Amino acid sequence: MKINMNKKISDFFQININDLEISENEIIGVMGANGSGKTTFLRLLSNNFKSSKNVKVDQNYSYCILQQISDFGLVKLVDLVIMFNNLNKKNIDINKFFDNYDLLPFKEAYFIKLSPGQQQRFKFMLIQLFKTDILILDETFNFLDSAWKNKLLNDIKEIKNNYKNLFIIDHDLEKIKQICNRIICFKNGEIVIDSKDVNSINQIDIDNILVK
Repeated sequence: MKINMNKKISDFFQININDLEISENEIIGVMGANGSGKTTFLRLLSNNFKSSKNVKVDQNYSYCILQQISDFGLVKLVDLVIMFNNLNKKNIDINKFFDNYDLLPFKEAYFIKLSPGQQQRFKFMLIQLFKTDILILDETFNFLDSAWKNKLLNDIKEIKNNYKNLFIIDHDLEKIKQICNRIICFKNGEIVIDSKDVNSINQIDIDNILVK
């Protein structure tokens, strides 16, 4: 797909992307400082079904996003899983599904009652009930200890081939390198690094560009 975005977000910030080509089966690490435009870029991309002269994507895909901030209201976790399981015609063992992310004791709880790490695990668990063309993971490893970071990293490796493309926003270059075959880096709403040779990129290369 080809992506063009020239959209004013506020009086102080604009996204400018021209003729960005994304091929199927690319797993793209999206990096950049806070406020650089990476999350805005992916939100605009996933909303491309909305007509906008400033955001143009030449192909229509379905998207699923793991967002940093989620609000599931006053609905029990198990009811959310049952609802999305039925909507997407999955056939999961619900108790096993919860237990795989160490959340079985909390299945009758509300999302707001979970710790930040438990919330992150539940969100990752939930996205696997959706069948979409493209998966976007926005800082999936936040609030997780080392063991759970590695668990989710391995799970991403297992599910990545279920999607035409996978976008992963993260600040950890070494984790990005383990999953991705392309890295793009944002600064001030523009892409300043775009490389398919991910092993050639070092953190110092990114830092030097971002702090200038």
